[in-house]
Parts: sequence; C-alpha cells; structure tokens
Amino acid sequence: MEARRDIVVGIGGEGGEGVIVTGDMLTLAGARSGQHVFTTRTFPAEIKGGYCNFQLRMGDEPMHSHGDALDVLVCFNEEAVINGKKDLRPGGTLVYDTAPATEAQAQRVPGVRLIGLPMTKIASEELKAPLSKNMVALGATAYLLSIPFGSIEKLITDRFKRKGEKVLAANIAAIKAGHAFVEERCKDRVRTYQPVKADDRLLLSGNQALALGTLAAGVRLCAAYPITPASDIMEFLADVLPRFGGAVVQAEDEMSALGMVLGAMYTGRRAFTSTSGPGLSLMTEMIGLASMAEVPAVIFDIQRSGPCTGMPTKTAQADLLFAVFGGSGDAPRIVLAPTDVEDCYYVTQKCFDLAERYSMPVIMLSDLSLGHRRQTVPRLRLPENGQGNGQRHEQPQQWAHYRRYEITESGVSPRAVPGEEGGFHTVTGLEHDEFGAPCYEPSMHQAMNAKRFRKFATLAREGNGVKLAGDAQAEVGILGWGSTYGAVLEAVARVRGEGRRVKVLYPTLLNPMPRKEIGEFLRSVKKVVVPELNFTGHFATLLRAEFGIDPIRLDLCQGVPFTPGQIYATIKEVIGRD
Repeated sequence: MEARRDIVVGIGGEGGEGVIVTGDMLTLAGARSGQHVFTTRTFPAEIKGGYCNFQLRMGDEPMHSHGDALDVLVCFNEEAVINGKKDLRPGGTLVYDTAPATEAQAQRVPGVRLIGLPMTKIASEELKAPLSKNMVALGATAYLLSIPFGSIEKLITDRFKRKGEKVLAANIAAIKAGHAFVEERCKDRVRTYQPVKADDRLLLSGNQALALGTLAAGVRLCAAYPITPASDIMEFLADVLPRFGGAVVQAEDEMSALGMVLGAMYTGRRAFTSTSGPGLSLMTEMIGLASMAEVPAVIFDIQRSGPCTGMPTKTAQADLLFAVFGGSGDAPRIVLAPTDVEDCYYVTQKCFDLAERYSMPVIMLSDLSLGHRRQTVPRLRLPENGQGNGQRHEQPQQWAHYRRYEITESGVSPRAVPGEEGGFHTVTGLEHDEFGAPCYEPSMHQAMNAKRFRKFATLAREGNGVKLAGDAQAEVGILGWGSTYGAVLEAVARVRGEGRRVKVLYPTLLNPMPRKEIGEFLRSVKKVVVPELNFTGHFATLLRAEFGIDPIRLDLCQGVPFTPGQIYATIKEVIGRD
C-alpha cells in the first residue's frame, strides 16, 4: 500500500453518465475527512453525450493546481480509456467497465494495474437500476482511496433522500455493490490515510466565492443573461440574495443586464452583471456610456474559449485585450483578475470599492477553470470597514453650483445620487462640461478626456497588491495573470528544489498596470516568461507596449488549464539557455 501525500484521480465517460456527480461526491467526501482538495472538469457543450471528465487532487497539505499525471483513472466507457490513458502515470491504476469494447482498450494500456469493474452489468442486471452505474464506480473508487464507506453513504443519503426511498435505496445499493466488488478482489488499496479533523476551511468553487464576495460587498441586484460558464453565479444568488433584501433579474439580453446595473448604481445601490466573452462583446456600448457618464459598474467576465460561440465549456484567458480596449473612443475602465478561489472572494469586493471611488466601469476577468474548480480555502473574512462608498461632496451645495464632472487634480469628481439635496445634475452619453451639459468644444473634450484618465494616475499612487513569490535574487522571472498562478507556483517550487532560482510576480490589477511593481520586477531579472491561456499573448502584448520588453511567451490555447509540468519544462528550458 503506497503512502502518498497527495493523489490525482481522473474520471471519464459520456456526458449524462454521472461523471461530474461522481467526482463531486468524491471531492466532498475527501474534504469532509480532513483532506485538502482541488478539482478541474471538462465537459461537452451538448446537454447529453460527448466526452466528459473530472480530475480530483486530494492530499493532506494545501495545493495550488490539479496536478500532472493521474494516479487513478476511472473509465465509464471505451472513449475514456482512449482519451485518458496518456495522462495515467506508469504504475498507476486503471479502473474500467468490463463492457467488451472498454475492456479491449484497457488491456492495451501497458505498465498499469488493471481493475475490471462490471459497473454497467451490476447496475443493469443485478440492481435493475441502469442509471446507478456511476454510483457503482463511486463505491469502488472510495474503497481504493480509503475513504470511509460511512462518509459516502451519508453523502448519498443527503443528496437523494428528497427523491424518495426507492431512489435512495437504489443508489445506496449501488455504492455498496461497487465497494464490495473491489474490496473482495483488491486488498491492496491505492492509498491509505488516517482521516483527520478538518480545520477551519471551506470547500468552494471560484464562482461560489465570487457570489459570496458580492454578498459581503452589499450587493442588492444581480442582473444577467445566462451564459456558460457564468450561469451558476445567478443560480447561487437566486436562492440567497433575496434573503438580504436583494433580487436576481434574468434580463432579455446582456445589453439590458448592464443597463439595469447602471441604473441601480447610478441611484447608489450596488449591482453587477456576470457574463462570458460573447456577452461582454455585446455590452461594449454600455461600457462606453458608463465611462463617459462616470457611472460605476461592475462586470464579471468568466472567460471561455472563443471566438464567437467557440468552445463554450472550455477555458481560456482570451478577453484581456478586449476588456482593456474594447469600445469606441477612449473609454477608460479598470480591469482586475483573481488568481485562485480565495482571491475571487476578496477581489470581487475590491471591484465595487474601485467602481464607486472612481465612478467608472470595473471588469473582473475570471475563467471557466477558475470559476468551476472546487478548492479548499481558509474561512473567509467579512469586510472590517463595512461597505465602501464613492467620493461624495461633503456639504450640500446650491443646485446651480454643483458640478458633477468637476475637473479635479485626481480626476475624481464629487458624485451625488438622485434625490440628494444639492445634487441636481445632468447625465448624458455625449461629451459635456463640468455641469453635464452637452459640449463639443475641442478644449473641453481634451480636458474631460484628461480628467477621466487622471483617475488611473490616482489609482496608481494608492499602491496595488501584487503576488510575489520565489527568490529575491533570480535571473528568470515568471510574470503572469489570473488562474495560471497555481500551476506556476508548483512548477517554481520544483525548480527551486533543484537549487535553481526563479521569482514570480502576479498583479491583480491589469488596467491600469501597476507600473512601479512590474518595473522593479523586470529590472531585477534577465529573462521573463509570460504564461497565458490564449493564442496571441494578450498580457505579453500589454507588457511590450508598456515597458518595451520582449518576453518569452508561453501560450496554451487548447481549452484546458496549464499543468505544473508544462510550466516546469519551460522554466528548465529557459534556464538551460544560459
């Protein structure tokens, strides 16, 4: 029996066979037994059918990525063996359905332990419940991973009891059958560990953490149009937000959704919309309106593979340049990106603070990998200073003298909400003077553009948090953004364990760039690697424009996240060029 600090399990099959449910159950059981967990999943765009897989990494220490090679691969069908065998490490364990075609493929995989599990036969013939095939696999896998049977049984009971005794009994019988089948034939489990008491931590997805962040920020309106992979933010809040006096509105389209957000935030209520790349492109004109009228707005873009409909259920980081520049004219907006599940909670709150303080649109870029991954995180903290507020005029002023768009040194003008004494003003998408009256004078347009962009200089002076890791003195640096952070951390740890020095910088604020922090980092290294999940190197392009550097691009455009091994191989190659 192998003693492992962590283990990586893959589950594959056809969409509709319960692959994701099986993975989610194992994940929750592992977390409740005191383990740290980290998951990733890929699934087809079709409602049913197409290849689907789930990857779970579980261990007794915190982890930052879904790992590299699989220790265990559970295959519901022939396609799962074909697609998954390349990721199974030598000496790993392949659990497969003993249907003829699947077994034939499994027998061709060399150097691994094979466990034939007649999951279809047990479910259909012995239990007379064909849909419980995945529960047979769940019981078998739980045994191999030494997850207590009682934990799995309780999860099944909690999930299926409201569907009636018959359904519950069928699923419990299925996990018992799978567990007993493998226990009888495989005394040597894949992993053993002593369950420990879980510390003060939560199991969350990135989208769940984001939704909780909106609640902590005092949001009272979520207006959005459903789109993969952002829809579950709406689904989560539809049940929760009304308890806080708020509402979730399914708009007729993305433009209407952002219009509702602008209306709510103009009146002083916190609101947001969530979308993905195609939806963000439809919001372009409204983003320009928010920038020109200086109305706060918060947009969460959970990126997916494009262009157009692209691969709606696959991940990417390909909206950065659009988020920064998309629109007509010069329309400044703030762009941020969280790096992990915990970050989704805190960066979400920062979005609302910045939107209100600077009276401008804020776009936060997450992605499918980050939004749908589930990860154990420390218990989240509530805001210490309450919910923020935009800069406001301190004393009521005479109606005729209140200048909503006053030209200030900071670029931030006093903001009044409708009905506030002394705050009568005009709001328009046209260029305007300080009072909001339409104005087309060249000098005024120049002055107002300068005012709006001075907000960036003011924001830069605040100092902005960046994540810095690795060695203080190093010749090679990794400079990236967003969800690639975890794989980079683990790759860098491997390289440093071999006695080589590497450093890492990940800014949360992408527009405006934290020039001071990035500049210091670039001056401290000789070579810079920029990993991104897109084809054209969006962040590398921005760095080249801002700092005149030519970074080493590591672009992955396959719809899946980086593994630590891919980052590690690139770092080793770059170091080897010396």
